[in-house]
Amino acid sequence: MGCHTWHYKKIDTPDYEEMKKFVIDTYKRSVNDLTRWIDNPTDAEYLEMRKVYTDWTIEVITNWRDADARRIRMVEAGLCKQAVMNKFCIYGEGITEFHNGNFYKEVGYHDTFRKHSYPEDRLFSLEETLEYINDPKNDCQTYDKTIELLTKFWAENPDGMINFG
Repeated sequence: MGCHTWHYKKIDTPDYEEMKKFVIDTYKRSVNDLTRWIDNPTDAEYLEMRKVYTDWTIEVITNWRDADARRIRMVEAGLCKQAVMNKFCIYGEGITEFHNGNFYKEVGYHDTFRKHSYPEDRLFSLEETLEYINDPKNDCQTYDKTIELLTKFWAENPDGMINFG
């Protein structure tokens, strides 16, 4: 079958200070939740979580909390700009990709074609995508509506991106 095909639209680059605030707030919520569980190991939420994550002992979450506290200090000190952008991409505003200095958001087109193996290839136009699909070495699987969907995607997202995973 092959790996999934993901489709993104390029979005305006968020302000770094906004991203930094989002990341710090995310880590602070984590520190607060973990501290609450450490201080009260009979907390219902903690006990429920432990049913699924049996290895999340008080010792483990204490180490996690301490690591998140260090991350806050590093972000506040401006020591990890790329890490801030990566964290923001994973958890912030539905942004899921950062590539060549650009931010991309997944737009709902999915598996318009499939690609065997898991390449790190990125496609940036309809022409490039069609060349890629038609190259036998790429071993792509297409469907009845592949060309129609790709044409529509690229018309709606001329500076979009397709990748695999």
